[in-house]
Amino acid sequence: MTRIKSSANKEIFHQWFNLLKTTLEENNMINQPHRIYNVDESGFPLDPRGIKVIAEKGIKNLFKAIAGSGRETITLQRCARADGVMLPPYVLYRAKNLHVKWTENGPDGARYNVSDKGWMDTDSFHDWFSKMFIPFLPPERPVILIFDGRASHLNFATVKEAIKHDVIILNLSSNSTHVLQPLDVGVYEPVKTAWEKSWHAS
Repeated sequence: MTRIKSSANKEIFHQWFNLLKTTLEENNMINQPHRIYNVDESGFPLDPRGIKVIAEKGIKNLFKAIAGSGRETITLQRCARADGVMLPPYVLYRAKNLHVKWTENGPDGARYNVSDKGWMDTDSFHDWFSKMFIPFLPPERPVILIFDGRASHLNFATVKEAIKHDVIILNLSSNSTHVLQPLDVGVYEPVKTAWEKSWHAS
């Protein structure tokens, strides 16, 4: 696992891309997009928070009653290869137990799990890594997995499995994912905008 200084500025971006280039060159992955992976997750609220309300001038307190689901946020994790191929989604609910109904009519190949807060933690990330990511990999090794590197992702079991299967883990520098994380910028941002609009329209 490789980590660089945490910041979000031109110098750090230059350092990170140099590190990426060196890693790809040293492992013969230039022009090998099927061996380059990016993973990221994002939360999708199950209530229309942030909805705009029109009211009479001077009213300080506005209230709107909405039905709760018991699962305020769904975490969705996606992984994409540099050649454009995407792994099936990994869906994480906030719950103690996974109900079968929550897994029905989803995308083909999707995997479902739960965590106490509905966020990705080391156990759920290891579940995704071992049950979805590793079986999907091509025979050519090593491969590289790029992600934001939060402590909630990695535990000893995941690092051990990465070494076993010749997976290079390359962290994005912290506080820079809004610029450097392809899935955050190119996928989640427009999808979440559409998600919010669908709530506001309902």
